[in-house]
Amino acid sequence: VGARPTASPHTSSSMLQANLNIAFGARGVAKLVESLSLPAETGNLAVNLMTLNGLLSSQENKMSALANDGAVLTVLTTLLASTESEVRRQAGLAIASLTLVYQGRLAAATANTVPALRIGLSDSVVTVRAACASALLSLSSSRDGCSEMMRTEGLVSKLTGALDDASRDVLTSALGALSNLVRLDLGIDEALESGVVKRLATLIDPKQRVANLLETGLQALWNLANTPNGKEAAIDAGLLDILAQHVRHGSPNVRRLASGCIMAITINKDGKYQSKPCAEPLLELLFDPNSDFPTVRDCVGALKNMTEYPKLRKQIDKWLREHGGERDHIVEGGTTAQMQEMFERVIYDHKQWPASYRYQHQNIAPGGYAAEDEANTRATWGYPQPFASDL
Repeated sequence: VGARPTASPHTSSSMLQANLNIAFGARGVAKLVESLSLPAETGNLAVNLMTLNGLLSSQENKMSALANDGAVLTVLTTLLASTESEVRRQAGLAIASLTLVYQGRLAAATANTVPALRIGLSDSVVTVRAACASALLSLSSSRDGCSEMMRTEGLVSKLTGALDDASRDVLTSALGALSNLVRLDLGIDEALESGVVKRLATLIDPKQRVANLLETGLQALWNLANTPNGKEAAIDAGLLDILAQHVRHGSPNVRRLASGCIMAITINKDGKYQSKPCAEPLLELLFDPNSDFPTVRDCVGALKNMTEYPKLRKQIDKWLREHGGERDHIVEGGTTAQMQEMFERVIYDHKQWPASYRYQHQNIAPGGYAAEDEANTRATWGYPQPFASDL
């Protein structure tokens, strides 16, 4: 009788672990989670984590892994400091999957996971950095996750620094996480002090050919520009000239985002003064038959801010006189017809704020006559004042 063929120990172990979920049926996820803490399984951690990550694509398996009050997050956080780069990478990916659900984010807060992920952003192995950035992006996808992230000192500065990473995977996730944080007005001052605007200027350069980076960068800039300090930083960096180019030559979504950035920046008085290059591109976009409702709304908001500067108002009036006649043909079925409802909508509809159209479309610059009139109107009717006293 011939000898029975044997496989190498490594191959045999890999096959066993890869089919663990089949062997244990519904308890497969629980057994994989348990194996992460067993000393006897130390040599198989990377394979076990890889198998677990494959199972975490379903919501049911996520909840199974988070049984026992989410103790698995404590184990995964510890594994982020493993000497094996593949173990660190797989642990980061598992955290990214589990923190997409609320229970996972609660467990991450208990396990103090965010500081470990922050350290992981400086890992010498690019795939580990990408996994940690992906986990932070997952956390930032919810308000409670953003609040938990802000408990870690220096995280915003670390994410800002990650925008210089040579890896597109790291850069994309870090930019997304940063954009989500500043959307909630969290960490904006720290980001500005860390030079985020200079890095965003590079990402939204007209030569940028990666659509996802360009659009996320514009969204992050828009979020920053919704704050007074963000407006000033964008103006000082000369970003209005770049935004004007995107309004004129970008894809539909890029043109919309660039218009929104201009709308936010031109609330600032200096923004109005420096927005002259944006006027003509915005007008062309406004009357473009392919412009959708949100794009037209943002164009109108930006132009409304800009026309509070008399010289720009004259420039816009002149353009409309010179080009308005040749664009009359688009009224029937074109942009003007599509947006007619918005322009003819009754403002004083007697609805309560914020359902009232008056407040849905409000966009008044602080410090001008329109702002004073708005403040008086709100005071008359008992509505909250539109701007803080220091503006």
